[in-house]
Amino acid sequence: MSLLLGFGLLTCIASSDFSSVFVLKGQDICLDVQENVQLRELEVFKWSFGSANILRCTDTLSVRVSPRYNNRVEFYKGNFSLLLKNIQEGDSGPYTAVVSGDKEKTIIVHQLVLQERVEPPVLTLDSNSTINGNCNVTVTCRGQKTSVTSSCNSSTCSQVGGESRGAETSTVPLLSVYVAGGSIICNHSNQVSWANDTKEIVELCPMKSGIGLLTCIASSEPSAETSVFMLKGQDVLLNVQTNVQLQEVDVLFWKFNRLDLVVKYPPKVTFERYRGRAEFSVGDFSLLLKNIQDGDSGLYDAVVSGNNDRNVAKYVLVVQERVEPPVLTVDSVSSINGICNVTVTCRGQKTSVTSSCNNSTCSQVGGESRGAETSTVPLLSVYVAGVPSSVTTATKSAG
Repeated sequence: MSLLLGFGLLTCIASSDFSSVFVLKGQDICLDVQENVQLRELEVFKWSFGSANILRCTDTLSVRVSPRYNNRVEFYKGNFSLLLKNIQEGDSGPYTAVVSGDKEKTIIVHQLVLQERVEPPVLTLDSNSTINGNCNVTVTCRGQKTSVTSSCNSSTCSQVGGESRGAETSTVPLLSVYVAGGSIICNHSNQVSWANDTKEIVELCPMKSGIGLLTCIASSEPSAETSVFMLKGQDVLLNVQTNVQLQEVDVLFWKFNRLDLVVKYPPKVTFERYRGRAEFSVGDFSLLLKNIQDGDSGLYDAVVSGNNDRNVAKYVLVVQERVEPPVLTVDSVSSINGICNVTVTCRGQKTSVTSSCNNSTCSQVGGESRGAETSTVPLLSVYVAGVPSSVTTATKSAG
């Protein structure tokens, strides 16, 4: 059993006599014997590709490389590993390490599988709808020889059609669709590379806005606040949420926490606390807040004051820090019928989650993905991506 980490480096983790190795075309790959080899007198160690010899090493550590592999391989006498350089299509196949003497012993066989870098996928919108203020979209993610259709909202996606793989083989790229950071992401990957296409949810369904740029829409007076999550130090644009036509006696105010005045119009005035930090657009009555800090979290509302006061926008701004890197630890490892199964724990800020993973998927078996059921506590997730034996952890600010 072996573990392929990153894109091309094979790392020995346990003794075995067979290993599948995936490598990107043009990269180098190091093949290990994965056990301590001690040559006795007159014994010979050999690396071969199929039926062709690559090199021979005698008990005196005298090495002879086949002319075909001159300048294409490096041999390390200390651990008998073999470095193959600039892998090309003709290099796919079995690489065998053998010790020959009174008896011939196969040490390990590496089945090398060459893969191309995946092509960028294409994410398209099939339909969208807004129900009770919630945005729902159906999207299709297309890659090489395969496509997948998913139904998504602002927090999750579920597959409703297509196939995530073109066929059930490890050589066909994988497609996945998920939600992260206010966007729907179409990810296309094989065992050595990945690419994605991303679309912001607010662009696909402008009736509902979750993070970032908020779209002005024609609607009745807002009855509830819209939550907006922003990274500390960023700018945020708040638009009015209804069609505003100011009458001669009307004045529009943007307020913070109902008491502090930010701007008013007409005439156009920015109040002292927000000078240099807020910009008001006369054209669409939007408010741009710059360089958001912790103290800027709170309620922002736009009110038209005249013969009858009316609220034309309500936003609850939540300023969040960038999350700390999580820590992934291995709790247990087992191999059943050649399939590697691991139990891992991902620990982040104030929370942890334990998952059982194989070479294609992870399922939660313990812990909590959030420290508490609030939108201000970071979210932990554990999944497999890029290569089947590479377990990835992610921490993101919720919301």
